[in-house]
Amino acid sequence: MINTIIVDDEEYIRKIIKKLLNKENVVTFEASNYNEFIEIFNDINLEGKIVTAIFLDYTLKENESERIIEYLLSINNRPKICLMSGLPTDEIKNGIYFDYYIYKPDLNRSVEIILKNFEDREKENNKNNKDGKS
Repeated sequence: MINTIIVDDEEYIRKIIKKLLNKENVVTFEASNYNEFIEIFNDINLEGKIVTAIFLDYTLKENESERIIEYLLSINNRPKICLMSGLPTDEIKNGIYFDYYIYKPDLNRSVEIILKNFEDREKENNKNNKDGKS
């Protein structure tokens, strides 16, 4: 099962991504800021579930996106970071880590491509687990 958290202060962006992911049976959680993200992330982990990806708005207030990235980089088995912004990638601050970049004007197409990557990875993990590999 693929679990994701969408962190964006714009509710309509969260709803668009959630709709796209839910069509593919991806479990989605929503947060609008750092504190909500931490609470949801910890709750999911306490339930013994793994978060596969975080869809993270780059322009959260008060550098909250950077705090979330720092937190994620400090943990083992971290989820993939899908950074989202209306800015082109060359305008993203140097040193900001992310696995995928979603240019918000291309939101639908970008989410579909990333989702395909996650599904392929999960199939491979399931196959390896059945074959006794880890």
